[in-house]
Amino acid sequence: MNTENKEPLGVQKDNLVVVIMGSESDEKIADEVSLTLEKLGVKSVQRVGSAHKTSEHVVSIIAEYQEQTEKDIVFIALAGRQNALAPFADAHTQLPVISLVDREDVMAGVRVPSGIGAPVTIYAEAAAIAAAKIIALNNPEVAGKILIYQRENRQKIVDADARIRSKNT
Repeated sequence: MNTENKEPLGVQKDNLVVVIMGSESDEKIADEVSLTLEKLGVKSVQRVGSAHKTSEHVVSIIAEYQEQTEKDIVFIALAGRQNALAPFADAHTQLPVISLVDREDVMAGVRVPSGIGAPVTIYAEAAAIAAAKIIALNNPEVAGKILIYQRENRQKIVDADARIRSKNT
């Protein structure tokens, strides 16, 4: 199936992924997300807000971007401890929220109240790819970059196999 020439599902808008960190200590992971998004042709901004300590601030961040209706927006929420940020954000927006949780506390991202729809991952790259795929629903340019990214990753495996196989002879 050739999806590069596929008509988009809707009108193509500008795109933006808002990466909300629970604290500044999450910046390194947020930078990994932003770097992958950049490779996929998706713009990102990074913000800081805690569901526990600054809940009103988190709601104001969400409201700021919800008002930007000329853009396709996805949120990625990441917090190192007791990740209530993604479920909290998801409860305050109709826009997609992806939960990027700490590997040490995966269950904090999985055990969420009813009515919450934030998919969970423990990898920055996976969160970025998921966000880009949501954006790609209305953006064929991003969809094409995702296909190239996937093709390059598959080629790395094939190349690694060739190198390992050559050692066997």
